[in-house]
Amino acid sequence: MGLQLIFLLIELHLDFCTQQVHEYAGPSVFKSQPPFSSPNIKDIHAPATAPSPAILPGQLDVPSPSPRISPLGSSLKKKKTPPPAYTLILPPPPPNKVCLSMTCLEPLTYTAPGSPCGCVWPLQVKLHINIAIYKFFPLVSELAKEIATSVLLNHTQVRIVGADAANQQLEKITVLLDLVPKGVKFDDTSAILIYKKLWYREILIDASVFGAYEVLYVHSPGLPPSPPSTPSDASGIDDGPNPGHDNNGMIMKPLGVDVPKKKKEGNNGRMIVIFVLSSCYICCIHWSCLALSAEMPHLCS
Repeated sequence: MGLQLIFLLIELHLDFCTQQVHEYAGPSVFKSQPPFSSPNIKDIHAPATAPSPAILPGQLDVPSPSPRISPLGSSLKKKKTPPPAYTLILPPPPPNKVCLSMTCLEPLTYTAPGSPCGCVWPLQVKLHINIAIYKFFPLVSELAKEIATSVLLNHTQVRIVGADAANQQLEKITVLLDLVPKGVKFDDTSAILIYKKLWYREILIDASVFGAYEVLYVHSPGLPPSPPSTPSDASGIDDGPNPGHDNNGMIMKPLGVDVPKKKKEGNNGRMIVIFVLSSCYICCIHWSCLALSAEMPHLCS
């Protein structure tokens, strides 16, 4: 009996515990469902509102490729602009203060400082110089002085108006310069003198600084298109071609004509020698016949 009572008490205790567990667990489950469902509803609406601001910045970022295209275009332009990056274009020289109202159009230029106001005809010269363009920039005035000294001009009459890399060769540049007369234009004597000094490379330029130079053209009204042909120009053959020069053709033509003349003179000399020897031989035979006829007339008869 005692054991049965103990078992009954244990069963009652277990039943009571299970009821208590269901009472505490049941409300918690039922109470947890509404909050669980409500957050789901709220969470469903919350992401609906959240993505909209999240998408908006993305949508605002979508047009960003359009500004990215412009840098690409600008980069392409920058790739095309490197050759001008090696170009040095000097601004035109300002006229005298009293001549500010005047405007000179190409190929005319302003008068040199100290001369009356006006537009004059310069000698336009184009040179090739073996120097890098970044080294040439600080030496512009030095080159102008050396050219002015060589052509007997004032340094203010030599204006370097531009420089550029020659055929994209960084160690060789093309220089454009104007030689400005004191009057309207150079007189014929001075123009020809300067013209010859330039073409015959009589300009004393410091080779240790500027390297070798080459004249491409000298333009001015009244000047011939190419320098006169002289034997001294033959030295220019080893120095490289001079565009617009035509010196080689002008020199080779006389040489081509002289060679046949020498051959003709040699042939004529040979003919003369043969003719003289033949005449002498005939004369000797005739003289011997006369001598024999005098000694033995019966044989000749």
